[in-house]
Amino acid sequence: PHLLIRWLGASGRHTRRPVRGSVPAEGGVLGGSRVIMGVVGEIRASMVVLRSNLLRKLSLGPIQLPQCLAMVSNLRRLDSMVLEKQPFAAGSAEEIRHLALALELKLQTDFLAARSAWLESELRGVESVGLKGASPRLGSPLSDAEPFQCLLDVVETSRTLWFEIGTQFRAIFSSGSSSGSSECGPDSSSEVLSSWLVGKIEGFVALLRQALPHVKDGAALHDVLEQVMFLGASLGRLGADFRPLVVPILEDAVTSLVVSRWAAAESDLSLALSSGEDAALPLYLPSAHQGDGLGDQAEQASLEANAIRNDGGKETSDPPEPPHSTLAFPALAHAVNLYLESFNHLRLCAARSLRPKLELRFETSMGRMAKLLARHTEQVAGRPDDAEVAALLWREAGGNAFPHLCASLAFVFGGGDESSSGLTMAARLKEKLYDAFASQGLALARPKKSPPKPTPEAAQVPEATPASEPAQAAEQ
Repeated sequence: PHLLIRWLGASGRHTRRPVRGSVPAEGGVLGGSRVIMGVVGEIRASMVVLRSNLLRKLSLGPIQLPQCLAMVSNLRRLDSMVLEKQPFAAGSAEEIRHLALALELKLQTDFLAARSAWLESELRGVESVGLKGASPRLGSPLSDAEPFQCLLDVVETSRTLWFEIGTQFRAIFSSGSSSGSSECGPDSSSEVLSSWLVGKIEGFVALLRQALPHVKDGAALHDVLEQVMFLGASLGRLGADFRPLVVPILEDAVTSLVVSRWAAAESDLSLALSSGEDAALPLYLPSAHQGDGLGDQAEQASLEANAIRNDGGKETSDPPEPPHSTLAFPALAHAVNLYLESFNHLRLCAARSLRPKLELRFETSMGRMAKLLARHTEQVAGRPDDAEVAALLWREAGGNAFPHLCASLAFVFGGGDESSSGLTMAARLKEKLYDAFASQGLALARPKKSPPKPTPEAAQVPEATPASEPAQAAEQ
């Protein structure tokens, strides 16, 4: 190959030299020039084939950095032959520089395109999922049976291969790493790499938006969140940290996971109350003190105790204890269990930014529950026995079961933060709950508010001495 390159470099000078004198005999100088010109013509005709073969080799599988560097060097030699064939006028250095820049940029894009073909083939082998560059379309739909494992495999494969391709590209084409890249300006390679990474990230974000709604477990969402955030942090070394783009998608997935269980609880309780069967009947009659809101103070005290945290920020106690009186009403207990199940999923990935949205959605859900119980009470108002059972049901729901849900949701988010009105999250939710029941004609006995306890700092501050009695103060 080195001999052919030398002949290619000298072929232009040999072919442009005029032949004078008599025609040499066969086998002389002219015959040798014809042979050389034929070889040069065949090699130049096969330049396109040679270039495509080198690029195809880059797209076949994993290649180490020294091999990539050798292939790119051969591609640069082929591009230099293109410059030799161009008939430039005298003093056209600027035109030559622009053409060299265009050839170098084409080489960079061809390199990334070839490595992208290998990347897509690897991703297609992971549960038949492929990322199509900047296109939001996906290669094939995710399997609903194992979306979680499929997502983890895609994230791990993308993290490994994206970082490998990016580091190889920066090592080969970064400014100062080679003569070809240094002639094309300091920012050309970084712009090409950034454009390629943006396309891959767009495809990955589209995959998350499609796949995350199929994940129906809070622990699985938490694991996906950790892997995706680690992927974004790894790409941050290449200047492509995309973690802020993923946060809204994960928030929507968590919200959908939680709210779907709230909707199921509302639907199941509505079906039980409207079926006319014994599902809404209590298993036993609760005591006279149950369902009147008296248990709310105990739950608030339990919430405050559970909100105590150590210096490391970890929880030191269990969530609030559920009211045992709710077990007397199977339909209500089933609905409460669905809410508590959603809180268990939420606890694993409860971002602080989710709290205002979920707090509002929970208030709306409690309002629909109060309306459902009020409608059931009106339907059985003409039957004394059923009316008494309905009254026991909504008093248990509004006095014990639903306040416990308010305390549990506040516990998931910490429970100790106060709003501008001075109320904690649990107190705000319970006030909204009582208002929702009152708006439906279901009056609940609200717990008495205890006066705020003085802080230790305030208790230690001595009483101020009036400025008009300095002598008495000195005497004391």
